[in-house]
Parts: sequence; C-alpha cells; structure tokens
Amino acid sequence: MMALHLCGVSSNSDNYRDNYRAFSNVMVKLGLERSMEVVRTFESEMRHGEMENINNLAALLMTRLQQQLR
Repeated sequence: MMALHLCGVSSNSDNYRDNYRAFSNVMVKLGLERSMEVVRTFESEMRHGEMENINNLAALLMTRLQQQLR
C-alpha cells in the first residue's frame, strides 16, 4: 500500500499487518479519491522537508486521514 510505503513501513516489520488493516479501514470509509488526495499532500510535504522532526510518519498520516472523516 502506497501510504505505508511512503511512511517507510516495510512489509517485513512487526506492525505492518496492523497498520495495513487500520489504513485500509480508514481509506474505505473516506473513499479512495479523498484518501489519495491526503496521501499526495503528505508526500509533497515530505519532499519539501516539512516532516523532518516527525518520529512516527504512519501515525501522523493516519491522524490526517481520520480527521477527514469528521
């Protein structure tokens, strides 16, 4: 999944399955188009160095996706 790859979560990591399930559930509820818009914005911010001091990118992206559900 692009979101997990973007956050550097490898398929070999212990929490990959939990992260995959959580991201998938949120993306299904939010809809693919809106989800990808959030992911693309997040990716752009990463490219521009706006995420340098963030320790957990997956958690931050998940928070952003969940905020879109409100």
